[in-house]
Amino acid sequence: MEPRASTPATTPPARRRADPRVPFQRPLLPALEEVERYFAVSRSEGWYSNSGPCHDLLVDRAGALLGDRAVVPVSSAGIGLIVALRALVPLPHDGGQVLLPSFTFAAAAAAVVWCGLEPVLCDIEDEGWHLCPQRLHEALAARHGRVAAIVACSAFGTPPPRSVAMAWSAAAEQRGIPLIVDSAAGLGAQGDGPAPDAEVFSMHATKPMPVGEGGLVALRDEALAAEVRTLINHGIDSDHQTIRVGLNGKLDEWHAAMALAGLDRLDRSLDARRMRAAAMRRNLSDAGVRFQARAERSPAQFVPALLDSAERRSAVLETAGERGVEMRSYYSPPLHRAPAYAGCQRAGSLHVTNDVSDRILSLPMAEDLSEVEQALVAECFR
Repeated sequence: MEPRASTPATTPPARRRADPRVPFQRPLLPALEEVERYFAVSRSEGWYSNSGPCHDLLVDRAGALLGDRAVVPVSSAGIGLIVALRALVPLPHDGGQVLLPSFTFAAAAAAVVWCGLEPVLCDIEDEGWHLCPQRLHEALAARHGRVAAIVACSAFGTPPPRSVAMAWSAAAEQRGIPLIVDSAAGLGAQGDGPAPDAEVFSMHATKPMPVGEGGLVALRDEALAAEVRTLINHGIDSDHQTIRVGLNGKLDEWHAAMALAGLDRLDRSLDARRMRAAAMRRNLSDAGVRFQARAERSPAQFVPALLDSAERRSAVLETAGERGVEMRSYYSPPLHRAPAYAGCQRAGSLHVTNDVSDRILSLPMAEDLSEVEQALVAECFR
């Protein structure tokens, strides 16, 4: 009997699933030849991690993109949040509370906990769904001396209005505490507010500039950037001395090369996404939904929409499932209703957070989303 043929070990197993007619996300990563153009330099130098040539070029190009700030590439945005917090809030800290919105992804609260600090969940404003300046002011006043930092978020990558961003910065400055902004989906957003102490961006496969995994930490202060570089290199400084308790959060050369190839096409990608997101909003202008304020400035990872009731959202989701249109409901539930963070302190009633999270719907987006696919999305509302 002849031996049974087997799949070579070098071939990854197939991932079989029913393909939806309209997937929620359809990442378009750079072609291998585009990546190899950069990675060839790393290959020629035999330098594949620890600040190689692709990494250093990414630092320069990303710094220019992000307003000439000091940039530290990291292995993920989650790690970026952890090291930004750790650099800005040295332990031990009296009080150790961190104010952040409940209406956000879990990575922000996880970073707070991993740094040995205590999340305090705050409400959002009802137009752009960002951390509410008034609720932030009240929370700071009620916790005088106990708050170590503010972690605000650019909801869905959309930059907050300048007045909101300035209110965050003023609140942090008045109390002498750092402001960190989680802008995971915000690379390429058209913001106009003051730069925070640290801002963290994601290059996850689902983000507008997809690499697979990776992130960028943008910092106003070069000394702080040096501290972050030490923390992501096991606490080892430029003199090869272990001066901090660090971790391994470095971005390797392959992913840096991917990011460079992504930067080459970022403007085209963002233009395509914004054009399609604007068309989707027009298609749904009479469908009884409300869209996020300043959504036109977003990189358009997907299209968040607020329906008039939780019941209608459930009906649209059911219809979409029947028709093969993938939709999501970020951020529902919000953090204060998630099992891992339900025991966290809350600053006030979180009324707006509860209302928005019950009605929010995330619509599909891709830079090559076709008109037929957009029509299929719109039909789910009718």
